[in-house]
Amino acid sequence: MKQTLKLKNTGSLMNWMMGNNQTLPEVGKGATQLMYSDRYPYEVIEVSKDYKTVKLERLDHEWDNTKAGGEGHQNWILKPTGSYLTIVWKWGGWKVKGSEIVFTDEYIKDCESKGIVFIAAWLSKNNPELAEKISSGLGRLTNVVEGITIKKDTYTKINIIFGHAEYYYDWEF
Repeated sequence: MKQTLKLKNTGSLMNWMMGNNQTLPEVGKGATQLMYSDRYPYEVIEVSKDYKTVKLERLDHEWDNTKAGGEGHQNWILKPTGSYLTIVWKWGGWKVKGSEIVFTDEYIKDCESKGIVFIAAWLSKNNPELAEKISSGLGRLTNVVEGITIKKDTYTKINIIFGHAEYYYDWEF
């Protein structure tokens, strides 16, 4: 498992250099998400035996004003948040594993054959009971209804390194 970041994915030279590493995740150690110029801290909670699935806890930050530091370089106290995410090594990089509710392919094809293009809008007008059942009135798909919607896994790229949890905010942006 070798991870490398392309320069176009990370703005600062420091983040780009940090991103070219091969450190494996280890329970109890930190992880740092590399953004364009900022960095966000996590703690590694679980690691699969093959090192391809990792559960992380987001860490919050609080400035330790007992120590000197300049803008963006304060001494931060990192605290657990109770907010977790799972990342997986897939397609040559780390991805945040999530999920979404979507219409089934069969239901989409059925609607298209009837000339229905905007399914959710059509349902709201023509079948409000079903629209409520699949969206709980929130205006987006939130519930699985057999034959109509399914839960689908999603994978979103994340630039992350392991071994150290660091918060950094670039005040210039």
